[in-house]
This record gives sequence, C-alpha cells and structure tokens, in this order.
Amino acid sequence: MIVKGTLHGQSIELAQSLGWPDGTEVELDIKRLDKLAHLQRAIGRWPDDPQRDETLERLQQERHAALMRE
Repeated sequence: MIVKGTLHGQSIELAQSLGWPDGTEVELDIKRLDKLAHLQRAIGRWPDDPQRDETLERLQQERHAALMRE
C-alpha cells in the first residue's frame, strides 16, 4: 500500500485515513518527494524528448519576433 503524507516534526500526517485503530504498529519505507519530483511527474518525460531543444528554439524565435513587432 502506498499512502502519501506530510512530515511535521516527528509525526507524519497522512493524506488519507487508513481506517486502522489508533496505536496500530506499522512499518514504514519512506521516500522523500521533492518539488522537482512533482514537477517531473507533471511534465512527464519531456526533458528526454529529442525534439525539446527544437521546440524551445522555435518558441524563443516566435517570442523575439513578437517583441520586435511591438
């Protein structure tokens, strides 16, 4: 079972209830979820996309052209 939570001092607040009674002993395998990890999940594998640099360059050119018209 995977349940996410937030660390508060020595306590972990779970994002959802387990439905287990208070005092139940548990064993944890903890993994830190950084903001970067959240971002990577949100954008998928785009950083590994071979067309990424071409797309960013095209966006930069379009942005520059739009600024020149103003």
